[in-house]
Amino acid sequence: MHAQPGLFLRAIASAPCYTSRATSRGEWLVTDLRGRVEEAFGWWAREVVRHRWLWIFLMLAGSAMLTTRIPLLEIETSSDDYLFDDDPAKVAYNAFRDQFGRDQLIFILLEPPEVFDVEFLDWLAVFHREIEEEVLHLDEVTSLVNVRSVYSRQRQSGEAELIVEDLLEEMPSSAADLAALRARVLATPAYIDSIISEDGRLTALQVKAYAYSTPEIEGGELSGFDEYSPVGQRRLLSAGENTEFSRSLLEVIERHRRDDVDMYVTGQPLVAYALTRSMASDVPRIFGGALVMVAVLIVGLFRRVSPVILSASMVCLSLLSTLGISQLLGIPISLPTQILPSFMLAVGVGYAVHVLTSFLRALAECGDRDAAIEIALRHVGLPLLLTALTTAAGLISFVVAEMETALQLGVIGAVGVFVTFFHCIILLPAMLSLLPFRSGRSRNGVEGGNFLLTVCARVSVRHPRKLVAGAIVLALTSLALLPSLDYSADPMRYFERDHWLRKSTAFADAEMGGMQSLELVIDTGRTNGLHEVEVLERIDAISSLLGTFRDEGELVGRSWSFLQPLKETHQALNDNRSEFYAISEDPQLVAQELLLFENSGSDDLESLVDNDFSKARVSIITGWEDGVEKHRFISRVRDRLVGSMGDLAEVHLTGAVAMIARVATASSETLIRSYTLALILITPLMVILIGSLRAGLVSMVPNLIPILATLAMMVVVGIELDLFTILGACIAIGLAVDDSIHFISGFQRHLAKTGDPERAIELTMESTGRALLFTSVVLVAGFAVLGLSSMANLGYLGMSTAYAIALAFVLDVTVTPALLVLTHPK
Repeated sequence: MHAQPGLFLRAIASAPCYTSRATSRGEWLVTDLRGRVEEAFGWWAREVVRHRWLWIFLMLAGSAMLTTRIPLLEIETSSDDYLFDDDPAKVAYNAFRDQFGRDQLIFILLEPPEVFDVEFLDWLAVFHREIEEEVLHLDEVTSLVNVRSVYSRQRQSGEAELIVEDLLEEMPSSAADLAALRARVLATPAYIDSIISEDGRLTALQVKAYAYSTPEIEGGELSGFDEYSPVGQRRLLSAGENTEFSRSLLEVIERHRRDDVDMYVTGQPLVAYALTRSMASDVPRIFGGALVMVAVLIVGLFRRVSPVILSASMVCLSLLSTLGISQLLGIPISLPTQILPSFMLAVGVGYAVHVLTSFLRALAECGDRDAAIEIALRHVGLPLLLTALTTAAGLISFVVAEMETALQLGVIGAVGVFVTFFHCIILLPAMLSLLPFRSGRSRNGVEGGNFLLTVCARVSVRHPRKLVAGAIVLALTSLALLPSLDYSADPMRYFERDHWLRKSTAFADAEMGGMQSLELVIDTGRTNGLHEVEVLERIDAISSLLGTFRDEGELVGRSWSFLQPLKETHQALNDNRSEFYAISEDPQLVAQELLLFENSGSDDLESLVDNDFSKARVSIITGWEDGVEKHRFISRVRDRLVGSMGDLAEVHLTGAVAMIARVATASSETLIRSYTLALILITPLMVILIGSLRAGLVSMVPNLIPILATLAMMVVVGIELDLFTILGACIAIGLAVDDSIHFISGFQRHLAKTGDPERAIELTMESTGRALLFTSVVLVAGFAVLGLSSMANLGYLGMSTAYAIALAFVLDVTVTPALLVLTHPK
C-alpha cells in the first residue's frame, strides 16, 4: 500500500526546516541554512531514485576502474620512509648514502661447535658463495671467507710487497693451519665483534644491499668518481626491492640451516621486511574478522540479511576506490595506513546504519519506499555530512605532522571518509530503491526504546549538574595522570617477545655489541686533510671516547673507519709486527701507505673516504634501543663527538641511529600539532551546527574528555604513547564528535517540534540514541578487532581507540543531554 501524496508532503513539512524557535538572528540563520541543506538532500534523493540504474552503473564503473590501480600500490615500512624528503635529518642521511653507500646491514651470526674447523669453513664458503649468487640487489657480503687480509712479503729484490687479499684465499688443511688462522683472526682488531666474537665462539656474515636501484652506477667501474656519478639518475632502493633482497637472503639461509649450527639473523632491513610481512598477513585477517563481526551485529539490529549485503557492498566498494585513489596520489601502504580498512569499515557501517534506520522508520510510517528514501536523506543527510567533515578534520589535522606517513594517513583517510559518504548518499539509496522492503511496522532492533537509554535520558534531565560535575572530576583526574605517560618509538617491540627477529637482535647486542650505526662524517674542508697526522690522531681518539661512553652506561660497541686499513698497512710494511698497528707520525708516509693500499686492488676505501681525502666516515655501532632512548643518547654525546675534532674538522651526526632518533622526535611533535589543529578544525563545525558559540564550545567538553581519559587509561595499564596511539587519538576525536552531531541534530529537530528541551531529549534518545548505540558498538568492534594483529602496536591502537569511542558514547548519552538541558532552559 502506498501513502497518499498529501500524507508524504505533510511528513516533509513536519521537518524542522519549516519551524523555528530561533531566539537570535544567528540561530535563525543557522536554522534557515539547515533547512535549505535538508531540502537539497531531499532533492538529491529524488534524483538518485529517478536515475537509479545510471548512478549504480557510474559508481560500479568508477570503483572498477580505481580497483585496477591497487596492484600498483607500493609498501613502505623503513624508518626513513616516515620522514619528509626535505627533513634536515633525511637530507643529511641521503647525502651520506650518496657519498659512502648504505649503512644498514643484515648480520648472520653463526654459532657452530668450532669456528676454526675445516668442515665448517668449507660449508661457510659454500654458504657465502650462494648468497653472492642468489640474493637480489646484493652489493657485497663479508665473512671470514673474504674479509680483508693485509700483510707483506719479500720480493726477490728484497723489497717488501704489500698484499691485500681475501682471508681464506687458500683454505686451511691441517691443524697447524687452523691454529695459525685462529691466532691471526683473533689478533686482528678490525675483525673483533665484526666477523668474529672476542672469544672466537661466533662468526658473522655482513650482507649489504645496494643503496640505489642502479647498481651499475653504484657498483660499476666508474663508481667512486663524482664526475661519473649522475646523482639525478639515482633512485634509492625501493620498498619492493628491499623486500626482494631480504626475502631472497632468508631463502638461502633457510636452505643452509643445520642442526649443529645456531643461526641468528638481524639487521635494520629485516625490521622493515618483517613489518611488511606482518602487514600482509594481518590486514586480510583483521578486515575479515571485522566484517564478520559487523555482519552479525547488523543482522541482530535489523533482523534481516539485506542490510548486511547493502552495508558490505558499500564499504567494500568504498575501500577499493580509496585504495585506487591512494595509488593515483602516490600514497603507499605504510604501517599507519594499514588501519585504513578497519577504519573505513567502522565508518561506512555507521553511516549505512543511520540511513537504514531512518529509512525503515519512514517506510513504516508512510509505506512508500521512494518517499521513505527521501525522508531518510532529509533527516540524516546533514548530520552525515557534518560527521564526515569532523571525522575528516580529525584526519586532516595530520597535515601539520612532522612525519610523512602520518600526513599520508590523514590525506587518504579523509579521502576515504568522503568516498564512503558519497557511496552512502548515492549507491545506498539507489540500491534501496531496487530491493523489496515490506511497508508497515516490523519487529526489529530499530523500533522502540531501550531501557538503558531511557534511564540515561531521565538522569540527564533530572540531574544535569551532577553529571557535568562528574565529567569535570574525570577530566581533572585524567589530567593529573598525564605527566606519568611514557612515550615510545620502538618498532622491535611491535613483535612478540619470541619473534625470531627480536630474539636475534637481543643476541647480537649481547654477543657482538649491536648492529645499528651512528655515523660521524668528518669534514676537514680541504684536499688531503685526512693525511694530516693531527687529524688522524683526533679521529683515532674517538675510540677512547667510546670507552668513556661505555663506562657511563651507553650501549656503544666497536667503531670502524679508514684508520683500520691504514694501521693494517703500516703494520704490514713493518714486518707484520703488532706494535706497528698504529698511525705513522710522517704525513708523507701516511699518504704513501694510503696510495699503496688503494693500488693493491682493494676498494674498501671507497665507502670510507671521499676522492680527495677531505671527508671520512666513522661508524659507531650501538645496541638496539627505543628511538626515544636513542634521541636521549645522541643528546648526551653529541657535544663531545662534535667537539672531538676541535678546529681541525667539522663533525656531523647521521646514519640509521640518527634517523630513528629523529622519527621519535617527529612523532612527539606530531602529537602536539595534530591535536591542536584537530580542535581548531572541529570546534567551529560544532558551533555552526548548534548555532551558538557558547553551546558549541560547551558541546566539545564531552568529546575531549574521552581522549584525556584514554591517555590516563594508558598510564594505568602501562601502554606507552607512540605514533600509532597518537594517530588513534586524533581519529577518535573526529569519531567522538560524530555521536554528538547526530544527537544534537536529533535534539534540535525534536525541540523545534515540541518546544520542550526535556521532551526533546527523551525523543532523541528513543530515535537517534539507538542508532548511536549501534554505530558505537560497530566502531568499537571495528577497532577492537585490531587486537587480532600479530603486532602489539596495532593491538594497543585498537584498544585505546575502542575505549575512547565507547567512553565518548557514554558521555554523549549522559553529559551531552545534560549540557543541552542546561544551555536550553524552558
